[in-house]
Amino acid sequence: RVAARTRELSAFFDLAMLGGAEESLDETLRPALERIAEAGGCSALCLHLAGEDGQSLHLVGHWSVPGRALADPAAVEGLPQALRIAGFRHYLGAALGREGNLHGWLSCYRSDGAGFGVSEIALLAALARQLGVIVENHRLQHVRGQLAAFEERQRLARDLHDSVTQSMYGLTLFSRAGK
Repeated sequence: RVAARTRELSAFFDLAMLGGAEESLDETLRPALERIAEAGGCSALCLHLAGEDGQSLHLVGHWSVPGRALADPAAVEGLPQALRIAGFRHYLGAALGREGNLHGWLSCYRSDGAGFGVSEIALLAALARQLGVIVENHRLQHVRGQLAAFEERQRLARDLHDSVTQSMYGLTLFSRAGK
């Protein structure tokens, strides 16, 4: 039991460390999915992020999913088509992020054994929320970069405008003085 709790806390710590990484989102998510699968005892994982419209999900990462299963989804009755994967008997889905600020969906699969227990559901839901924080931080860093570039363009435009205005004024003053 202590070893299981240590593994769970280690997964949270690893995800917290990944959240501050300056890498691309894909490079950050790859090790995160592996840690979540290990901590939650999952056979496979899929990560879908919300589209720009907020109404669609796009597969951005997966762990231990056979290639043929991604091409031919048809299992786990009652799931939307995009979340079905053949060969897996148990499914657990968890939202990324928190209420009102959802960034996607984490799909956890098991091919054998019992379904997900209450403690496993709580753990995987908490890890999905942490993953949502990573995605939100990445998006905010991207917006911050865009704002910094915009502000720099504005500053350069002001400087250019000021220098052109000063040059024109100087030329006008010298030409009047020359007359």
